[in-house]
Amino acid sequence: MSQKPKIMPLCKCGCGERLVWRNHYRYMGIPKYLKGHYQKTKEFHKTHIEFMKGNQYALGYKHTSEYKEKISGKNHPMKRPEVKAKHIEAMNKPETKARRSKIMKEITNTPEFKASHSGKNNGRWQGGISFLPYSPDWTETLRKSIRQRDNYTCQSCGLKWEKGQRRFTVHHIDYNKMNCEPKNLITLCNSCNSKVNKDRKHWTKYFKALMSLKGKELKTNGAVA
Repeated sequence: MSQKPKIMPLCKCGCGERLVWRNHYRYMGIPKYLKGHYQKTKEFHKTHIEFMKGNQYALGYKHTSEYKEKISGKNHPMKRPEVKAKHIEAMNKPETKARRSKIMKEITNTPEFKASHSGKNNGRWQGGISFLPYSPDWTETLRKSIRQRDNYTCQSCGLKWEKGQRRFTVHHIDYNKMNCEPKNLITLCNSCNSKVNKDRKHWTKYFKALMSLKGKELKTNGAVA
């Protein structure tokens, strides 16, 4: 049975680090190397090369061209146009959409889900700025004029508003509710308005460039007229 030495020996790999005492060394003896350090030695590389000589799998197993073709996914049923078209058709059936919608409502309408996705638990939480008040200039007349200016069309996806639909949203480009200058307002459909709450720096830059381009087009058209 080995006894714990006063000073642990240095690792034989030449790293300069000392071994750390472990209780099982009493029965198994003190090793020469720290864990993982033997693989750094020339001795290991020499014996390992000798061991691997003649081993057909030394550089990894090589698949045959037939097997590579099989696992590439080219023969997957969804790669065939007729199968893919049939799948898309099935997923777009009204009864399929209704079933998915019903399942999602059952999931999202639970108190647990609402609690885990609201307030500070929501990934789009911005510190409660949505509760800040709007500018006194933020009126229905202003919003209507912006929708008319944008021809009742979403300026992100190009969707045209139709009668009977929910009114499109007027979005603040710099996300500042107090800045109600027309050049800072833009028409978005409800889907895009939700989407732009994420990655705000990108959307601010994008919509500013879009409004600048529209302003140049208006000046050009006015000059031609």
